[in-house]
Order: sequence, then structure tokens, then C-alpha cells
Amino acid sequence: MNKSSENSDEVIIDQDIEDIAITNREDVHIQIHQGEYRRLNEDEREVVREKGQRFTLTIEEPYVCFYNNYRLNIPKGFMSDGATSAPDLGIAWMFHDWLYYTHKCIEIDRETGEEKEVEVSRKLADDFLLDIMRIEGYTFLSWIYKKVFRWNLLGKPSKGWNKSGRTGPTLYDDLFYTG
Repeated sequence: MNKSSENSDEVIIDQDIEDIAITNREDVHIQIHQGEYRRLNEDEREVVREKGQRFTLTIEEPYVCFYNNYRLNIPKGFMSDGATSAPDLGIAWMFHDWLYYTHKCIEIDRETGEEKEVEVSRKLADDFLLDIMRIEGYTFLSWIYKKVFRWNLLGKPSKGWNKSGRTGPTLYDDLFYTG
């Protein structure tokens, strides 16, 4: 187990072969069961362009993220353009993109363990991204993103939230194997 401390925030990373458990501060607990994603090949990207889409990535193996009392499941086949943050900068972008497309996740009652699907606010979706980015070591970039989201520069975050929530997520099989 790796432990490091920065100011008053303690970051603990416990990495297994497939799982990453991350705790940052007392008020944030994140656990990620790592899946796998891949970039689309040129033939796939051509099909995507022909269908008027901008996707460049797909999930090959599902990801699960526990964030405080929420669970986020990203299924195999989820398509993303990775625009939130370059995929070369960790995996926070993926959870943010999924939340922007679905506006939903699972809420877990801490006392009963009961789970229910709930609507997610844009602020919660952004908090997922910002906290995971900080854990991944992108503290300054996280700070910049926070300013962009909170100030809603040029209205882009709000437009993205409103537009993507209307369309819902696109899955690989739906894009490539249906009419």
C-alpha cells in the first residue's frame, strides 16, 4: 500500500491487480473496480463519422466506481469522445462522461444497504470528476476544471449537460449493429 500526505489531505491508494481503492479526506471515499477501454480503430472511426458522431473510445471491460454512498456502473460498449479530459490523463473523464449521458447512478443507503437509481445533478457529476482527478494527481487541472464548471464559462458545461442528458448513452453494439 502506498501512502502519501499533502497538506491536510491524506491520500491512500490501495492497488490490487484489478481494483483501486482511494480515500481522500474524511468526507470523500472512492473505490474503483478497474475495467478496460480502447481507442477505436480507423475503420470504426469512419463508421462513427458517417453516423454524425464523434466517439473515439469504447469500454471493453466494465468499470464500477463507489463514490461516498453512490455506485456508478459503466457497461461494456459505452462509447465516449473522451472530451471531458484526455484519456491519457487517467480515468476520471469516463465517469464524468457516463454521468453526463445518463444523469443517473445508484444511491446506497448507508444504514440499510438498500440501493435505488437516482437522478444526478450536474454538480455531483462534476464532483465525481474533480475528486477522482485530484486522486489521480491532477490537482491543478482539477482546480481549473472546477473554475470552468462553477463559472460556466461560455455556457459550455450547461449546454453539454443539457444536450447529452437528452440523448442518453450510446453503446457500441447499438451504433455498429443496428440500422
